[in-house]
Amino acid sequence: MLSVGGRRGEAYRLPGAELYDFFQRYNEDDWESALAACHVALDKHPGNALILYNIACMESRLGPGDAALEALRESVEKWPRFKENAQKDDDFTSLRDDARLLELVR
Repeated sequence: MLSVGGRRGEAYRLPGAELYDFFQRYNEDDWESALAACHVALDKHPGNALILYNIACMESRLGPGDAALEALRESVEKWPRFKENAQKDDDFTSLRDDARLLELVR
């Protein structure tokens, strides 16, 4: 069997499979654990736009918006379509009136 993208001697894992823990925690409204799972995934996939977007979502739910906005900025730089998602995403409710968010997603 040929597996492209895997490492020799290791079982192949789909990129982003680490996010399974994130989605499980997210669905349980456990924002802190979901954020921790995102950071584990980001360590394995530095700069991944989806992981950065999810970090922004969790940071927004957990507190002050600076960390959320920074992660979102990085995410939309890498994948501009996330601007559209962020405009409607309930995870950003706490930042809805923040001019910095409005600037990022327009």
